[in-house]
Amino acid sequence: LMLKDANELVDSSLLIFTGGSIAVAFNYNGRLVNYVDTINQTLYAKINGKLSVFNGEVTYIPRGFHFSNINTNFYFNDTMLTVENLSGEINKNPVEISGTVQRFIPFLFLPNYNLIAQLNVNAPSLNLDLFKSSKGGIVTKEKSPSQKKAAQKNITRVVNQIIDNTAAEINLTAGVVKSQRFKATDVKGFVSLSGDFIRFNNVNMNTSGGTFSLNGGITSLQRPPYEININASINNADVSSLFYSFDNFQQKAVTHEDVKGVLSTSVNFNAQLKKDYSIDPSTMKGSIKLNLTKGALLNFTSLDEISKFIFKDRDFNNIEFAQIKGTLTVHGQQLELSRMEIQSSVVALFIQGVYGFNSGTDISIQIPLSNLKKRDTDFKPENIGTDINLGPSIFLRAVDGANGKIQIKYDPFKNYYKEKAIAAPRKRKLSKKQIIKDSIALKSRQMSDSAVNKHVQPEDTRKE
Repeated sequence: LMLKDANELVDSSLLIFTGGSIAVAFNYNGRLVNYVDTINQTLYAKINGKLSVFNGEVTYIPRGFHFSNINTNFYFNDTMLTVENLSGEINKNPVEISGTVQRFIPFLFLPNYNLIAQLNVNAPSLNLDLFKSSKGGIVTKEKSPSQKKAAQKNITRVVNQIIDNTAAEINLTAGVVKSQRFKATDVKGFVSLSGDFIRFNNVNMNTSGGTFSLNGGITSLQRPPYEININASINNADVSSLFYSFDNFQQKAVTHEDVKGVLSTSVNFNAQLKKDYSIDPSTMKGSIKLNLTKGALLNFTSLDEISKFIFKDRDFNNIEFAQIKGTLTVHGQQLELSRMEIQSSVVALFIQGVYGFNSGTDISIQIPLSNLKKRDTDFKPENIGTDINLGPSIFLRAVDGANGKIQIKYDPFKNYYKEKAIAAPRKRKLSKKQIIKDSIALKSRQMSDSAVNKHVQPEDTRKE
């Protein structure tokens, strides 16, 4: 049977067969009538057979899946369908598939049956970008008045039921996976699929010189917006390569051209996806725990801004860092930075605040006056801790500038912390006791850090 002939039996808005042939042979032993008991979910028959596909080509329109060069044998009986060494391409990605589908024959006759598929999928290379355009380049076909409407309706119903009622557990291995700039190798893991979700379980891969582990999934696939929830960890990755792979995480403050180092991080992230599977930035939520070692910033213009206030004779173009650890919290298009220590070859900084991907940046920068002693060229920065008493300090504040770039200004009265203390009770319900405790801690910190501001004139206020 030529597969193109099957187009007369299916809805062309659902499936289009464009090439290949099939051969089927089976044995049936059972009733000729009344062979299905829908009440007791019983099929009064024994059946076994084989279906072979030769160079099959078919497109599933709703999801934009194009299957080509399909060659395989399906063996079936009344309890199971076995897929033997299926080879072919899905959206031009070569794949090999084997496995079993439980309850396939009963599913064709009995309502409310679910298919359970257990598959092994091997792909030498997967380009995920080829799955994003649902109808581009796909062959279309007008319905013919001569189509057999009754058979078409029945087959369409079966196809829709297979898509909606199949739960698949996939053991996936892929040599290379690509998506835009992202590239990973030696991908292994388990993927669960149904009509409404896709889940990733213990998916591991190598990327950017390190390892990447992924759990999570995408739900509500029947209609957008889709929901994505991801738990991931990255170990010992080249941070510059990682930034490049993820298009600098859709921000311009620090790019792959500015940063070097080895990054380990854990990420918990959820958001909504649009119809084209792109992220809706306003719905992003999550947390990122990062650990950056052997770090460096190269020609980073934002740090040059600091030299306008202090250390004007120091070179901020190539700065090496000690270990940077911290927690970043994502709220929509804003990234909240926990207090972090940045010990570098040029200066020691302590920062905390909010970075806005588009707007809303407000970051406090504390520079202890112990930095006044210039560091030697062979100085190796070491962390001292974020809670240590730093003594007298200069405070700067990074905010949105009128030109759309981050502007750094002097904050001698530590207005950042004052405004934060006032705003905190509005953002979270605190007991009166906790509010008093926070206020006392803030005042104590201000007293310890501010004494020198009355007696020491920092470099940023000196006249040239």
